[in-house]
Amino acid sequence: MGQVNNAESARKNFSMLQLQKVSKSFGKRSALDDINLNVRRGDILGLIGPNGSGKTTLMRIASGFLRPDKGTVQIGAHDMVRERKKALALLGYLPEISSGYDDMDVVDFLKFCARARGVRGQEIKNVCDKAMERTQITDVCYLPIKVLSKGFKRRVGLAQAILMEPPLLLLDEPTDGLDPVQTRRFRLLIKELAKHCAVMMSTHQLDEVDAICTRTAMMRGGQLILDASPTELQQVGQLTRHVRLLLHAGEAESIANILIMDQAVSGLRAEWDDGGQIALVIAPYDDRDLKTYLHKLAHQYGWSYSKISYAGGGLANTFEELASESLS
Repeated sequence: MGQVNNAESARKNFSMLQLQKVSKSFGKRSALDDINLNVRRGDILGLIGPNGSGKTTLMRIASGFLRPDKGTVQIGAHDMVRERKKALALLGYLPEISSGYDDMDVVDFLKFCARARGVRGQEIKNVCDKAMERTQITDVCYLPIKVLSKGFKRRVGLAQAILMEPPLLLLDEPTDGLDPVQTRRFRLLIKELAKHCAVMMSTHQLDEVDAICTRTAMMRGGQLILDASPTELQQVGQLTRHVRLLLHAGEAESIANILIMDQAVSGLRAEWDDGGQIALVIAPYDDRDLKTYLHKLAHQYGWSYSKISYAGGGLANTFEELASESLS
């Protein structure tokens, strides 16, 4: 029994995608700088970052469309350069923009993709039927792709990506442009697929990362600045959460001066509240509980305030804080 559990643990911890010291430049502009990243079986890794952060370049290198200037890319046990064909055989890729085969019927498109991957004979029908069933597009299989909704078109794209049941899926903005119902169904589908493979998906939708991802990797300025599980991300979020102190306008200046001199506060800004009061939005300096600390300061200095609350939290707040920081 112990040997079975050990084997299962080793299978889950096996890296399906490994980037080591990967760098890429375009002319004098550095797009990626010394990236190290592992994606294991069972992972749904959400790749996030502001525009120009390097997400697209990283996805293109991971999928084999670009070669890094430095470093190595390995899929499974195969190096992308030395064993390119074997590495790509383990990969399924859904690009952000679908290829131009809109005039083909869904099933004909998938058969074409299967043949391109070396599938022959009866096995073509078998792999296509299974992929269509898993992505729930069997009912539209004889329709031209061009008449489908965007949600179904994304499902067709995903079907071609999983034709060969690859152990690694790369998904580029998988739910971009889908309506809420389509988005929910597509996310459930990704979670189901991830039971049998590793998934890395780039996205601008932070709620998507919160909803389905088991890890979050954040890019900024060509560097990987965060790689965290939900628990670790929550801890990071506690460090970046601002506190909003609502008080009378006449007291704001004196309180702000005290806070500026205080070592527990790294910065603050003032903004008018709808009720005519002043809100001081305060950034913590360290990992202490800032709300509790401000309560103590209020008691010490005799402040009166209307309300004290967190100004934000979770992934969106962490993203905003980390994305806006200057690179050291």
